[in-house]
Amino acid sequence: MTTAPLPPREGAPDPGASPGRRRIGVYVCHCGGNISDYVDVEQVVAAVKADADVVVARDAMFTCSDATQQEIAQDIAEHQLDGMVVASCSPKLHTLTFRGVARRAGLNPYEYTQVNIREQCSWTHTDDHDGSTRKALRLVRAGIARTFQNIELFANATLLQNLLIGRHCHARASFLAQLGFLPSVRREEITHREKAEDVIAFLGLERYRDTLIANLPYGVRKVVELGRALCTEPKLLLLDEPSSGLNLEETEVMGFWIEDIKKDLGITVIMVEHDMNLVRQVSDRVMALNYGRVMAMGTPAEVQSHPEVIRAYIGSEA
Repeated sequence: MTTAPLPPREGAPDPGASPGRRRIGVYVCHCGGNISDYVDVEQVVAAVKADADVVVARDAMFTCSDATQQEIAQDIAEHQLDGMVVASCSPKLHTLTFRGVARRAGLNPYEYTQVNIREQCSWTHTDDHDGSTRKALRLVRAGIARTFQNIELFANATLLQNLLIGRHCHARASFLAQLGFLPSVRREEITHREKAEDVIAFLGLERYRDTLIANLPYGVRKVVELGRALCTEPKLLLLDEPSSGLNLEETEVMGFWIEDIKKDLGITVIMVEHDMNLVRQVSDRVMALNYGRVMAMGTPAEVQSHPEVIRAYIGSEA
């Protein structure tokens, strides 16, 4: 099948620009011809290979086959993937399969994204192979973007300097006082540094204190972000998918920090999260949503066993 050349991703960053890039694996299925008869699978794979953050991209006759599952697991280990995208058929068929592959290979299973290019591309655009291929590429790239939860740290500043930014809201000295570095400013600076050091000690980050963020592992950066939030001395801490991009061990450690923040610091935590292991570990109350509608509310066990939650998130009949 011959199709028009696919465009590069708009706004794609320079592959050598950021030492903190994600490491995504992309796997596109032929589905025995159900997809590849209408979508130029090889061209989609070649296009995403050129995208930043994609370190491996492959096609397979059946991504759900035991051989391809083994290949994905090997890629996760060999390429140290922190996210994976599978472009094939309906997520209801294979979500649990690929989450299992990720889990067994040591990748957070919620860093797996399924893209349905069979029903949404090949079966709906049987008379437009070029259009079907372009749409498949857009969906795959949207799946890659879905794996991201951006870490907003200053890469060329040290860990301590990033934490001190969290103290900015407590600055009281005037601009002129700071310009002259008056005694009141010096006293305030000492206070800010003491608070930042307390957070470093609380989170066990002493060994990274003077390290540039650019040189820190992804998991440590997530903890630094948590520390910067703590430097503001919040009464309520809002966390958006704190386990995103973390492996199973790092997610467990993140859970310990959240528990300590609640119990030792007395801070209320509201968290948006899809990793049910982390939810069970740290949550007192859980609200499950489906397209913005509340399905269930209660303890983690109550919500997880709710029939509507099972149908929406797992797809099985309850």
